[in-house]
Amino acid sequence: MAISETLQYFREGMLLSKKEFCEGILSSSYYSKVESGHSNISADLLLELLRKNNISSTEFFLKVNNSQEDQFIVSFEPLMTKVTRFLGRKHT
Repeated sequence: MAISETLQYFREGMLLSKKEFCEGILSSSYYSKVESGHSNISADLLLELLRKNNISSTEFFLKVNNSQEDQFIVSFEPLMTKVTRFLGRKHT
């Protein structure tokens, strides 16, 4: 999956308009060109978009790569987060 397709995938999954998704980082017209694949986005701006929208860069790039192994890892991230939190709690 291309970066442009992955941006659209996450944006639509969050039920955000293009303007809402890129507000404060890119103009909505430029973002529209990025999402449609007609323009490129710099790594810095891409990371800003991900941070703004609380998207894990790891999850994003795993989706871009879209391999079976990557999908397996992503599906276990929520479980690993819960296990890490549980193990980090003090038991009384």
